[in-house]
Amino acid sequence: MLGYTKIGRPQVQKRFHASTQYGDWGGEAAADNADQLSLYKYLQEQRLIHHGEFLVGTSLFIGENKNGQVGNVHVKAFLFTGSSEQHPNVKATIDSLNGPIPVRTIKLTFALSEYVALFKRLHIVMTIRGLNLCGKEFIEAL
Repeated sequence: MLGYTKIGRPQVQKRFHASTQYGDWGGEAAADNADQLSLYKYLQEQRLIHHGEFLVGTSLFIGENKNGQVGNVHVKAFLFTGSSEQHPNVKATIDSLNGPIPVRTIKLTFALSEYVALFKRLHIVMTIRGLNLCGKEFIEAL
């Protein structure tokens, strides 16, 4: 859905959902902020986040690798208007919305190692498409 704001900036309705061209794998991810430099701190230091904006999400896209080599990765930071000191109020505001969440998207380019370094721990679990295994228990043979 394409629309325009009062200042003429294009808007596109999307979902917080990962997909690729073929979708052979699907899954979920979890991360802990790094102690020294998190994505939020990076945005602050680069003066990319404005007063009253709250970082609500990030997206990492790695395009086709060339002969096993990964170049720079494409990152998006999704910002919602609401003071970061008022996290519970931001959640309540988002929960009360009817329709899509309005966010400002910042597009960034990093080396993969630079992006991963924004997190203390990063865990990604992927399973083969169509098996619907996310969240299911399994017994691991050692």
